[in-house]
Amino acid sequence: MMIRIRCMAALLAVAPFCSSLVAQTPHTVTLTWAWSQGDGPLATGFNVKRGDMSGGPYTTIASLTGTAIRTYTDASATGNVLTPGSTYYYVVTAVSGAAESLPSPEAQALIPTAAPVAPSSTFISGLLNGASYAQSYAPGMAVSVFGSQLASSTLSAGSVPLPDSLAGVNAAVNGVAAPLYYVSPNQVNLQIPYETPANGTATLQIYNSAQAASVTFPVAAAAPGIFTDSTGAIVPNGSSSHRQVATLFLTGVGAVNPPIQTGAAPDPATPIANLPAPAQMTIMTVGGFGAPIDFIGIPPGLVGVTQINFEIPSGVGIGPQSVIVKVGGVASAPAQLTITQ
Repeated sequence: MMIRIRCMAALLAVAPFCSSLVAQTPHTVTLTWAWSQGDGPLATGFNVKRGDMSGGPYTTIASLTGTAIRTYTDASATGNVLTPGSTYYYVVTAVSGAAESLPSPEAQALIPTAAPVAPSSTFISGLLNGASYAQSYAPGMAVSVFGSQLASSTLSAGSVPLPDSLAGVNAAVNGVAAPLYYVSPNQVNLQIPYETPANGTATLQIYNSAQAASVTFPVAAAAPGIFTDSTGAIVPNGSSSHRQVATLFLTGVGAVNPPIQTGAAPDPATPIANLPAPAQMTIMTVGGFGAPIDFIGIPPGLVGVTQINFEIPSGVGIGPQSVIVKVGGVASAPAQLTITQ
């Protein structure tokens, strides 16, 4: 059973913001999380805690040291006996020296009573925003789908427009082909078609040769997620200074104007003013200050990914700062930008 925890932490003395819990695979519990340092120090490790009742008390079952650790598997082989038919409750905290954050929101896992068997067919365990790993979705967004036997091999799309079939894998949302960025046995990255109606429920189907699996998910008009590196810093550059223009990339902006075909990228000859941009009002802040947007749009070569060039507000302080983008009033999870001067 996999539980994915998305953590956006501020000071380690303050609780991290965690969401996006996904469970899969019976009989063991794999916790996977992401963490960004926000306004606090860099985490030097994590404590994994487990309880028998919701709300605790929790016992620390693992103390992990290392800045790159983002996963832990709880299984009988680790000395933590998991009883079939029992439900366990987990939280994760970040540590830095003697400081420890408050626990993440709780995630639970039921251990099945049947003996574990290898999946015999394609299985979808969950899907997440391809940038933020949040459980929120919008038309045109890049998503990561997790499961088992999703593909027989690993392959990435080599060009745009994105293919509807890759390594024998096809996907569809509400019967409309969902273009593929990447396929592998345990993960498929695809684009939710722009044709998918917002403010409702959609059905994703993945076909791997003669096998198929499906899952339903809610669709909103916007679900912005900022692409970051493993530390939670925006890419391609996680630092900037006053009077500079910085760049970030996000997905989940929903409808764009002018419209663009699902799976397609803008033509390289498209004038900058005519590149597809979010149809809904988009604003952003850095360190709580409004950040003027110099450019926003989908650049040539990218599918379902929007670029924003923004100015660093003069009032923002030095050091790590929170970056948030709001599309149609919906806020992204915070990312980080370090202001150097």
